[in-house]
Amino acid sequence: MIASESQQLEAKERILIVDDDEDIRNSLTLFLKEQDYEIEVAKDGQDGLEKIVEKSYNLVLLDIRLPDIDGIKLIIPIKEKQPEIEIIMITGNDDINSAINSLHKGASAYITKPLNLDELLTNIKNSIEKQHLIAEKQQTEQKLKESEEKYRELTEQSLVGVAIMQDNVFKFVNQRYAEIGSYNVKEMMNWQPGEFFKIVYPDDRERVMEQSTKKQRGDKDVINHYEFRAVAKTGNIIWIELYSKTIKYKGRPAAFITIIDITERKKAEKKLKESEEKYRELYENAPNAYFSVKSDKFIKGCNQPACELLGYNKKEILTMKVFDLYYNSPEGLQKAKRLFKQFLEGKNIQDEEIQMKHKNGNPFWTSLTVTPIRNQKGEIVESRSMVINITERKEAEEALKNSEHDLGERVKELTCLYELSKLVENLNISLEEVLQRTLDLIPPAWQFPEITCSRISFNGQEFKTKNFMETEWKLKVGIKRRDEIIGTIEVYYLKDKPIFDEGPFLKEERNLINACAEILGRYFERKMVEQAIQNRNKEILMLLDASRAVLQYNDFEIAQKRIFNCCNNLIGADAGYVAVLNASKKEYQKIFIYPGSLTCEVDPDLQMSIRGMLAKVIKSKKGLAQNDFSNTDWINFLPKGHIPLKNVLIAPLIINNEVNGIMGLTGREGGFTDEETRVVTAFAEIASISLFNSQTLESLEKSEQKYKRLSNILEQKVEERTIELKDSEEKIRNLINNISDILFEAEPSGILTYISPQITDLIGYQSEELIGLNFMDFVQIEDINSFKETADKALKTKKVVSIECRIKHKKGYFLPISARWSMVEINNELKVFGLVSDNTERKKIDDMIKREIKQLKELDQIRNDLVTRISHELNTPLISILNGSQYLLDFKNNKMSDEISNIVKIIYQGGYRLKDMVDNLITAYEIETEQIIFNIKRENLIPIIKECVEDLIFRAEKRKVFINLELPTDLNTAVDKRMIKKVILNLLSNAIKNTQPNGNIYIRSFEHHNFLDIIIRDTGVGLTEKEKPSLFKKFGKIERYGKGMDVDIEGPGLGLYIANEIVKLHVGEILVKSKGRNKGSTFILRLFLK
Repeated sequence: MIASESQQLEAKERILIVDDDEDIRNSLTLFLKEQDYEIEVAKDGQDGLEKIVEKSYNLVLLDIRLPDIDGIKLIIPIKEKQPEIEIIMITGNDDINSAINSLHKGASAYITKPLNLDELLTNIKNSIEKQHLIAEKQQTEQKLKESEEKYRELTEQSLVGVAIMQDNVFKFVNQRYAEIGSYNVKEMMNWQPGEFFKIVYPDDRERVMEQSTKKQRGDKDVINHYEFRAVAKTGNIIWIELYSKTIKYKGRPAAFITIIDITERKKAEKKLKESEEKYRELYENAPNAYFSVKSDKFIKGCNQPACELLGYNKKEILTMKVFDLYYNSPEGLQKAKRLFKQFLEGKNIQDEEIQMKHKNGNPFWTSLTVTPIRNQKGEIVESRSMVINITERKEAEEALKNSEHDLGERVKELTCLYELSKLVENLNISLEEVLQRTLDLIPPAWQFPEITCSRISFNGQEFKTKNFMETEWKLKVGIKRRDEIIGTIEVYYLKDKPIFDEGPFLKEERNLINACAEILGRYFERKMVEQAIQNRNKEILMLLDASRAVLQYNDFEIAQKRIFNCCNNLIGADAGYVAVLNASKKEYQKIFIYPGSLTCEVDPDLQMSIRGMLAKVIKSKKGLAQNDFSNTDWINFLPKGHIPLKNVLIAPLIINNEVNGIMGLTGREGGFTDEETRVVTAFAEIASISLFNSQTLESLEKSEQKYKRLSNILEQKVEERTIELKDSEEKIRNLINNISDILFEAEPSGILTYISPQITDLIGYQSEELIGLNFMDFVQIEDINSFKETADKALKTKKVVSIECRIKHKKGYFLPISARWSMVEINNELKVFGLVSDNTERKKIDDMIKREIKQLKELDQIRNDLVTRISHELNTPLISILNGSQYLLDFKNNKMSDEISNIVKIIYQGGYRLKDMVDNLITAYEIETEQIIFNIKRENLIPIIKECVEDLIFRAEKRKVFINLELPTDLNTAVDKRMIKKVILNLLSNAIKNTQPNGNIYIRSFEHHNFLDIIIRDTGVGLTEKEKPSLFKKFGKIERYGKGMDVDIEGPGLGLYIANEIVKLHVGEILVKSKGRNKGSTFILRLFLK
């Protein structure tokens, strides 16, 4: 029996925890042991009962839901085994009614999950304190009973203190009387008159002397029985209970006295009083309201919670009748009268729900339990009533009914958004399929799916459900790309429905259609950006291909065919041509025609006049598009048999600011836009360069042929016609005058002694004007230092030097040139001979290339921004999905059907996998773009490995794979803790995925003076030699689907790639060993110490 012996009250309190949740058992054990309680645990009801039989406990923490026995049904057998034991129920919010019922079955309190440890500790302390108080009361009552039994025994055996006093001296004293005061009989008999009163406690002495004197005189107005305090010979204060009467002793009045030592009883009474005060305090501070009601309907007593419940003070309540407390309603006053009648009949009333009223008149719901109390005659005299306020529960029950429907609707909405999110992230389906499947998602998410239809409009197209029909019950929202509306979503009810607060459509449904529109808006924007990037990439590739044609082919006719084809690959016109203007600039000849599927009967060699639209293009020197050409006057300028033209785009080929040719296209579906005009103009510029190169090369070839011819003649005639040297020199001079590069002769100081006439075309000066001037005077000041350094180099080395610089035109602006020269000694005199070339066109090409490089960099930045944006746009809904589904699983799981719960679990698991995939993609991107940042510090790898095992132990247990650790206490090296954890997680996750059920994974380490290894070995499917090379490739996933290997095939194939790249950045390596299929694999993470 608990507290049956006093020493048990001083022993450490013992608590039994009965709960099937191991985490709760472990956490409560740890917490309560810290509070100095002795703790034992039981995993189910049967285990708990067996422990109750074996040992005594002060308190039991009992889960209301156990796998084998209902927690409430355990209360009675526990109480039968140990009646004094205290029981606190552990319950969830949805078991509040059961928890209240448990209080009536004998539990002392209950606490709800999630557990508030402070509240739990308070309940435990109160329950054990209550137990101690009851035990102390029982002990005190037992001692009092024993004292009374001893008193009766003394009385029966005349062992009470007996004395006769006369004239204030003892005439007779028995042994017991003397012993009570620790005296002996002899010394008390020798006391002088009145000396007896010295042993009476000072505060009681006057009263005792008065009553003793009256008794010895035989007075009538005396007290025969009273209690007083005496001081024993030892100095201890003792309590005496005195019975006396007047007798005749030797013929005179005397007092016959019997005394009993009631010191122990007084102590017990004191303890009992203290115990009752503590019990009363506990009663007053109990969490529930308690009343005592007499059979005449008047309220006899109540505790403080009762006052707080009703709003009255105790004085007011004690003047009221019980019916004054109830609300005048069928479930209030009328029901109370029926129940009171049952109480008078002696019936117990258990958990009756009834309406009471507050002092302010407001009704509230309560649970009433009444126990009749009988007197010794068996008559009903009063009740013990417990009242619990269940207003919140009643309101919650009503709200629950309303929320069950709402919850179902919200789940449908979440399912719609989740499926739509998955849909727009699927890269393998077309935009049209996305929109059509979106329509299939909308009706099931509405409150009346059977009469719901919808339509999506986008880019001039309409997508409808099969039952679509426009009605007056309509909900419409725009799909926006930035602030531009690019489409709409419409939802209709096919017939009228009840009007809610928000109208026929719920606020949540408006929010849902807005969310769908927002997702589609982001999807369209992403598709447009992707299309723009694809178009731009294609444009760059075609421009580069066209540029290569310029470099690859000297023949303009061959080069321009390829340039035109590159251009038309982007534009998609039905037909087109490239033409060159003749010298008069009044006619043009098509040198390449692409008729496509159209028929052209015009002679391709026909010289055609420049007029109409062509004349406008040549005059403006800009590209021009006309999308309604057949309705313009220009169509009248076409020769008979010409290809029919609906729309036309013409761009000029410009050389030296003059139009030398044209590129034309026609028959594009949908016409030509400004963007197509820009693209064709860019290709026309490349064609211009090709034409210029072709013309320049042709000129050079002619000059070269002429030069060779003259050189041959000169060589043959030089000896024979020396007298004609001047004529030959003149011919050479003419030859020099006809080449495109500029020849010059100068002194080493830079003074020009000769320069060919072509200089006039370059800088506007006549060659005669420049003779005698210093060439460096025409060099731009920013280039002068470089020019001087190059000249000094030529003077020192006597070798050919070259430089690119800018020289001044006669009109004041500067032109880019390249100059090559060398020092030549003639008749012991140094001369400078060199060539000057015009770099203007090459600079244009260089500038164009720089522009293209800039655009490529901009595209790269767009890619970076796109990756950042996509990662943000994916993570934001993913976090909402994960948090929302986690909340439903943690707090609403018991309120969902199994089917919905499974769907939510699938949502959560899929969201978790998708988030893991996004994190891996971002990490891979950061590795590729060298954006990853390491924080290298010396770390102990053992805790990191164990943390990784804890993170993945659930997945391993799910696949029935056992992880075995063979690790030392410390394994220290310098790493980035977050990144190395990602490596170990990926290696361990790979081992779990590729190990069949009941397989094993072994993790151990090896430390060398140059490196340390973390070795992860599995007994899984192993690797073939063919599979090993693709392990660490990005997306290098080994396909094992459908091969009967019983492995986890989830994942995009980034884990090992990321792990390998991170280890490389740690100056380490990952080694792989496997003896083949089904012989397991070993991955060694090796980190070098130096």
